[in-house]
Amino acid sequence: MLKSNDGLSLRVTRTLSMEEMQSLMQCYLPLIGHDGVILYLSVISGDRNEEFTTHQTLLLESDLTIDQLENARTQCERAHLIRTFKKSVGDRDFYIWQVELPLIISDFMYHEVLSRRLYNSLGKSRFDTIKKKFTKEKPEFS
Repeated sequence: MLKSNDGLSLRVTRTLSMEEMQSLMQCYLPLIGHDGVILYLSVISGDRNEEFTTHQTLLLESDLTIDQLENARTQCERAHLIRTFKKSVGDRDFYIWQVELPLIISDFMYHEVLSRRLYNSLGKSRFDTIKKKFTKEKPEFS
């Protein structure tokens, strides 16, 4: 269970390109939900020059509760957007969040796990529409 005063270090390589932002909204939003997108955008777009901060900072930036933050982080992990590392020192926990960039839509559609999750979330018709618009091959799911 996350605590607001846990130490937190964020590792972000760069901000999102337009293609990655489009993918976040078209493909990842149905998988991670609105809270996941809010958390992800808060993390990737904020000032990350601090060596360590706390979860409290993210709570204030994202306007999420600690439970919503933990659930959103879990959803982002399941979608391969955040990798979390934890170290306990005494009674305090310290986290490193490695923030990954979203796959662009054409790559996302051929990722075995993520595309299947999106298909199950959106249904065949909506999935096929997105896939056809952003890839060259015909949809494979039936």
